[in-house]
Amino acid sequence: MAGMIVLPGCAEPQEEAEAVEPTIEASEGTEAQKSEMTGAIEPLPIFGDWVSNHYRERTAMFAQREVEPGGIAMVGDSITEGGDWSTLMPGENAVNFGISGDTSGGVLKRLGQIEQAQPSTVLLMIGTNDLGNHDIPVQQVGDNVEAILEELMTFMDTDDIYVQAVLPRDPSFTDRVRALNERLMHEAYMRGMWFVYLDEAFWDDSWTQLDPVVTDDGLHLNEAGYERWVAFLQPYLDKFPVVPGTDIAIPAHYPPGGKTHYVRRASAFEAREVEPGRIAFVGDSITEGGDWAALFPEMETVNFGIGWDQTSGLLNRMGQIERAEPSHVVLMIGTNDIGNGRTPAEAAENTQEAIRQFKTFVPAENILLESLPPRGSDLNAEVLELNARLERIAAEEGVDWLNIYDPFVVDDQLDPSVTEDSLHFTAAGYDRWQGLLEPWLSGQ
Repeated sequence: MAGMIVLPGCAEPQEEAEAVEPTIEASEGTEAQKSEMTGAIEPLPIFGDWVSNHYRERTAMFAQREVEPGGIAMVGDSITEGGDWSTLMPGENAVNFGISGDTSGGVLKRLGQIEQAQPSTVLLMIGTNDLGNHDIPVQQVGDNVEAILEELMTFMDTDDIYVQAVLPRDPSFTDRVRALNERLMHEAYMRGMWFVYLDEAFWDDSWTQLDPVVTDDGLHLNEAGYERWVAFLQPYLDKFPVVPGTDIAIPAHYPPGGKTHYVRRASAFEAREVEPGRIAFVGDSITEGGDWAALFPEMETVNFGIGWDQTSGLLNRMGQIERAEPSHVVLMIGTNDIGNGRTPAEAAENTQEAIRQFKTFVPAENILLESLPPRGSDLNAEVLELNARLERIAAEEGVDWLNIYDPFVVDDQLDPSVTEDSLHFTAAGYDRWQGLLEPWLSGQ
């Protein structure tokens, strides 16, 4: 089977895996002495005999093999070890650092071997054995992965580190797998690393377990599974120059989380069918977070918000909005520009270009440009400068203007009663925003 290595007892419960034991060269002395002689790393105390021996055998092999620098380090457990990565990723110099039965704690112990390989890229997938074989709490697994990522950052650029979602397994693990993946996503994004939503390609139709097409035992991947894995990975490795299946370019300066979320939302926009004549709410995460159908139940709305988005990203996806044939556009964009080093002048220039493009398919009187709400006091001066520029643009372009800064500001920052992070709105924030928008929408 091309691209797949069959392993005995891969990531199975340890009592089932003891039937086949890997052989290691016999020598006198303690296990620690043997490990020192072979370059093996001592396993964790929680590992059973089979996994412990396999861990020593694999780390001894890693210590002795010669690896070309600049490759892709595939790091994980049996699901990683079972991939014939040189066949699956020809020409990529992919190096297999998978160990059957390994856990997040086990990976943390052997990061020195990965550093010595001098990879250009690290792809990490770990955690299923923590949950399945050892019942380690999600929080502890997350803490271990956090420590792994901190260590990787000492010898890798963050943009070259990929944290892959833990794959589904049987339904009894579904809630914990999802909770762990949420934590892993957070740890990756807060460090400017990639999070690969690999699990999305592997859930079955009920979204409760691994797709039977890609597995023979409900846990490990078969040949079809490895092929699906590599196909799903490739756009991530290319760092998403465009939204797959479209010609929508993704701004190169977006961080990994911004690029990934842009792909997910823009892809969803491509797939959905929208009735013409709706009110299009356009913007970033603050817009995306609004349940506009519930906030304006008497009106037909469509949400074109994309978290992390900036004015440059909006310009690249204008065609999607035009194809939806909206009757009105409500626009608020720019807070991520100034939060990520773009100048108010640049954000204003891009916003004016967006307004001009909107006017080619929506009447100017049906376009509402909104100010930005306040942010933390450290960025408030930039918010005020951008808002002043936007108000002038609204007058120049003949579109309506709505100041939502003043109703939301308290002590030069976003009112704490409507936010939990000084940036995004709670339900109370959306209710206040709805009240500000209602007169304009009702008068249209």
